[in-house]
Amino acid sequence: MNYSVIIPIYNVEKYLKECLDSVINQTNKEFEIILVNDGSTDNGLNIALEYAKIDSRILVIDKPNGGLSSARNMGVEFIHGSRLREIITNMQGGGAISFKEINTFSKESKTITQKQLQKHFKVISHNHIQTTLANINKLIIQELPNNHILHFIDSDDLITNDCIECMKEHIKQSDLCAYLFAEFNDKTKEINYNPPNDQFARIQRFTNGLDLVCQCINMVGYFTFGWRGCFKTDILNKYNLRFIDEIVHEDCDFGHILLLLCQHITIIKQIKYLYRIRSNSITHKIDKNTKLPDTLPSYLESYKDKYSTYYDMKNAHIHYSFLLINFNIYRFLTQANIPHSNQLRQYYKQHLEGSLQNCIKENLCNQKTSKQIYDYLKSNN
Repeated sequence: MNYSVIIPIYNVEKYLKECLDSVINQTNKEFEIILVNDGSTDNGLNIALEYAKIDSRILVIDKPNGGLSSARNMGVEFIHGSRLREIITNMQGGGAISFKEINTFSKESKTITQKQLQKHFKVISHNHIQTTLANINKLIIQELPNNHILHFIDSDDLITNDCIECMKEHIKQSDLCAYLFAEFNDKTKEINYNPPNDQFARIQRFTNGLDLVCQCINMVGYFTFGWRGCFKTDILNKYNLRFIDEIVHEDCDFGHILLLLCQHITIIKQIKYLYRIRSNSITHKIDKNTKLPDTLPSYLESYKDKYSTYYDMKNAHIHYSFLLINFNIYRFLTQANIPHSNQLRQYYKQHLEGSLQNCIKENLCNQKTSKQIYDYLKSNN
């Protein structure tokens, strides 16, 4: 059983070494580490390369900025045993089969030649790759090696030294294994061992993924799963599941669909992850006085001409993101035929209708997107 830890990196030089130390010093060391530098403008790439020199398990991929989703997806396509990894790092001949679309049950595919793939990548060393691609899934969406474990960790967070050993033991008979987390306030240095948004800590019993998701939503109104544990690639292969590019809260729809596809889920009632709360993180709330960052994330560039403040740009993008999130979840629920899921489907239909109305009113999405969603809603009345 192969195990891949995927860590996206974007302007976190202050915290990166602490994160990587927590990963490389695990009690179980039988896993690979894929570090995806997402166009950092600080010293993050150099730090990643320093660690790659001393730890042969590390593969560093350096890509243009595309956002957290694109960095995670890049890591997924490069896991050990993937056809893309074999062609680029091992120089194996032949092409690769790619699905035409992410987040669908359709297995319609196309062939991408070795030349088409290699022109986008440059192998600097055996564990350092450069690419011109910000979003890998615009080029390739692979059927991933089965029975392979994926584990996402954010580059400003930490895991306990026995985290992966624990995950490996408990996922043997499961599709997905989750743990509890604590919150570390970077400003006050205080640790909250019982964060209110850790729904898994409050769940006593559940029958399946649908029951688990519904219980989580009933607690706090939403559900996410990005760094909350590990899971098998077999689950992603069922639906060509990937993160949606260029949105925030991308682990919301991903997490819903991931758990709804699982047959067997294990929740370890132990804290194995330390989530850092910091003022300049992607998910940190901002107010109207927040200044524009020195480097504007690529997904906000299109808002510059319409909004003058960072606050308005972020809010507009959040509304647009939830339009796509709600659509992705609702579309999955209408196609998956999951028993007893009608209540959840109606819940997301209402949210989608509200999101669509708001985005049209505020002119946040193009006509093609709004028509696609409107037509889908109409056809599934």
